[in-house]
Amino acid sequence: MRLTTQTIAALVLGIVAGAVAMRIAGSPSQQIGRDLADPGNWTLIRLFDGTVDPSEGQIQARVYVAMFPPPESEGDPILQNKIEVTTGSTTARFQWPDSQSFAGGICDLTDLDKDGVLEFVLRAGEQRLRIVEYRRGTFRFREGPGPGTDVLHSSRPIEILDLDGNGQPEFITYTLKDYSGSPDLELHVSQWTAVGGFHIVDGTLLAAYRTKTSPSR
Repeated sequence: MRLTTQTIAALVLGIVAGAVAMRIAGSPSQQIGRDLADPGNWTLIRLFDGTVDPSEGQIQARVYVAMFPPPESEGDPILQNKIEVTTGSTTARFQWPDSQSFAGGICDLTDLDKDGVLEFVLRAGEQRLRIVEYRRGTFRFREGPGPGTDVLHSSRPIEILDLDGNGQPEFITYTLKDYSGSPDLELHVSQWTAVGGFHIVDGTLLAAYRTKTSPSR
């Protein structure tokens, strides 16, 4: 599946939208349903009918979010997503390994590495996103952040562009420099693949981004 300009634009708009679809329970009286085993505590953010993995044919995917602040006295917030993929009479389910670090309010299904399989791209705000794979009835998520994982963080809003026009998106991020006390940020260009997760590519693509965003243009 070729990543079109419209698809990239949708991803960018999703990042700007951030957590619009998140469900937030505010007062202590609304803390009653913090049990994630209760279907009533999940909000549906994406319903997809189609093909994710061509080897499986038609499926239905449902993506949910649950987000609750901690109780006033003690405890942690609940931040979680759930993905359900139904094929025939079988349903596979996925949730993050922990329920305190990420709750994506926007989900897109996009072929990020042009291998014909769609990935679940979940975003929490403008500076964090995660990728979940689904192949042959099995989910995969590599914890991070960092190279080789399915987690991407940035100190500024993440930009998604197709810098070389090949249909595969590049992710533009900013990270703090390594040396202690520096307020400066490093600019990086990353791509995602099923084999290697997120990896920095920079080089000519970073040069292309700098040219594209140069004030003189």
